[in-house]
This record gives sequence, C-alpha cells and structure tokens, in this order.
Amino acid sequence: MWRCELDLPPGGHTIECRATDHHGTTQTPRRAPVLPDGATGWHSVFCTAR
Repeated sequence: MWRCELDLPPGGHTIECRATDHHGTTQTPRRAPVLPDGATGWHSVFCTAR
C-alpha cells in the first residue's frame, strides 16, 4: 500500500505507480492477467481536483 499527498491544479489527473525490485528493475507497463505467471502493469487511478 502507498499514500501520497499532492497539490494538483484543477482538472482531471491520472496517477500511476510501478514496482521496483531489489535489483532496480522496474515493472513493465504492459498489462497481463494474474494467471499463469502473475499480474503485470502499472496501477493507475483517475481523479479530479477542484
């Protein structure tokens, strides 16, 4: 789990996060289902700042 407080300008924003392993390799942005090898892809949420 993660948390971040941001001061965003008004309007719509997409926020994405990705994992980094102990070797410094970052998670691929390509989405794949959980089966058979585990899910991949960056988690994203859309929000609207007022």
